[in-house]
Amino acid sequence: MAKKNFLVHDLTPIDKPAFPVIDAHNHLWGNWQLERVIETHDEVGVISYCDLTGNVRIEFSGGGYVIQPGNLSDFFENCSDKYPGRFYCFTMANFATPIQKPLFNDHKRFVEDCIKTMNAHHQQEPKDLKY
Repeated sequence: MAKKNFLVHDLTPIDKPAFPVIDAHNHLWGNWQLERVIETHDEVGVISYCDLTGNVRIEFSGGGYVIQPGNLSDFFENCSDKYPGRFYCFTMANFATPIQKPLFNDHKRFVEDCIKTMNAHHQQEPKDLKY
């Protein structure tokens, strides 16, 4: 006797969410194709976007990800200044080191540098930012 497959069912196409959506975990990569990002967000109902790596450049190259140091002010200039209220970011410690080099040799120095980076980036936060 054949068993009935309960995994097959009619699909309900959903083009847009019932409520506004925030993309709270993403990476903009390194090419700043924001017009394409905004266009896609508008199509699917995403109203705001959080880049988790605002101070690094991530690109797909050579079959893998290449992470390079970036400048937080580039994020503000290219994203949040051009599209107020649409783009936000987090910043992070200096994980953008070449793969052949260790992330750190001195863990205390790494933590100190991380704290300095976070404090410096907090000072760069746009003053007219509305939460």
